[in-house]
Amino acid sequence: MSMEKSRTFWDEKSTRTLLQQCIDQILKKQRQGSSFSPTGWKNILSGFNKNSGKSLDRKQLKNRYDSLKKEWKVWDKLFAKETGISYDSVNHKVIAEDEWWDRKIQENPQYAKYRYNGIKFARELEIIFKMVWHWVHYNTHHLQHRVMVKMMCTGPQWT
Repeated sequence: MSMEKSRTFWDEKSTRTLLQQCIDQILKKQRQGSSFSPTGWKNILSGFNKNSGKSLDRKQLKNRYDSLKKEWKVWDKLFAKETGISYDSVNHKVIAEDEWWDRKIQENPQYAKYRYNGIKFARELEIIFKMVWHWVHYNTHHLQHRVMVKMMCTGPQWT
């Protein structure tokens, strides 16, 4: 008889912990392009389990990560090539005219879920899925310096 794992419940605290672990591994250069290295995933897993008090496996974390990425893509596409739109990060609300919303929802019905409540963890998701991180290494008199330069693509104006 095979035992099936129960479905993982992702509350806000658990999701935030996962995102914080991902950002930590990005800063530690454990992401290659858009994928975490095996060491990065190992560190994300151990850091998540330690800080959340849960005992999840890599597949469960990866499933949540992929789900957040899919949600982020819809959110990000909502603002593609748009101007005059802003996001109130305190109230988690997109500031836009009703006509704009009507047009966008007609374009993609998935946008409707963000009309009155924006995406949760917008800043963290933007860091993970939208920022391009460049690590510049240079050696001066045997002192190695690491400079991180982040470049953001276009998107909503964060208030």
